[in-house]
Amino acid sequence: MAEERLIDDDEDKKYRLKRNEDGEMTLVKTGEDEESPEEEGEEIGLAMPGDGEVDEEIALMTPEQYALKLEEDKRQAEEREKEVNGLIAKAEEDISKGMFSTALEYLGRAEELDDKKGAVYALGIRAYTRDFTDYSQVVKAAEYASGAAEYADAQIKADLRKRAGGAPERNIASLKGQIESLSRENESAKAERAVKFNKDRNIALILFFCNLASFAIFCGLGGYYAGIMYTVSTGIYIILTCVFAGLAFVFLIVCAFAARRLATAVRRVRLNKRDSSTALGRTLMEKQSELRAFENLLGCMKEE
Repeated sequence: MAEERLIDDDEDKKYRLKRNEDGEMTLVKTGEDEESPEEEGEEIGLAMPGDGEVDEEIALMTPEQYALKLEEDKRQAEEREKEVNGLIAKAEEDISKGMFSTALEYLGRAEELDDKKGAVYALGIRAYTRDFTDYSQVVKAAEYASGAAEYADAQIKADLRKRAGGAPERNIASLKGQIESLSRENESAKAERAVKFNKDRNIALILFFCNLASFAIFCGLGGYYAGIMYTVSTGIYIILTCVFAGLAFVFLIVCAFAARRLATAVRRVRLNKRDSSTALGRTLMEKQSELRAFENLLGCMKEE
């Protein structure tokens, strides 16, 4: 049978098979000829994938091979769908039995096979909240919220709302109150520490520049007398050069310690502005994270 390779200038993204006068199948573009249906032979539609570019592997296939590939792809998709549904069923059964860890394992495998299954994300939320009875892992549960919001249908979302009851709303209200109280306490502690830390930084800054100035002065004097130390026979300039050089070395060491003290003081001022630098601040951040998680959970259950 005669063959034609698929070409790369796929303008219409649609080819068809046509039987010629000799009974052989040839590949032609749709609309390439204007023959009437009575004059045309047997035709087989062949839709090309892509957005104007033909896959290199497909371009080397005959129409028969391409048709077989489509059938194989369809078969594999059906098998994958069956496997995903089986994993979802096992996960749901384990959740009903309180076996949340194994349910999450099933859901992880299902998500790898198909990341657009709303049931996977909904069951993930149920597993991490122990079917809405324990919210200690609500942050992890909220990682499934965006997927549930995007892929779960109205029935799945309604089921989640029914199981959750009013727990998300109650937790959101409680967390907002806690966060408000913790924020006030945290800001007050920051302001109190800032007074001392800013004072220590200013003192360290003054000491550093005073020592730096002394070092520069003694370096200058030592350099000056070093240039004229042999102009007199008494040797007084040699002695002065050594004295000033020694003092410059001393103040260089002092400057190093002063710089270290200044760096520590500046670091304390900077860290004081971060919530993560104190236990109180970290507690506040945890509560804020939990609040966002509950808001995401509540949001993914709403009907669009």
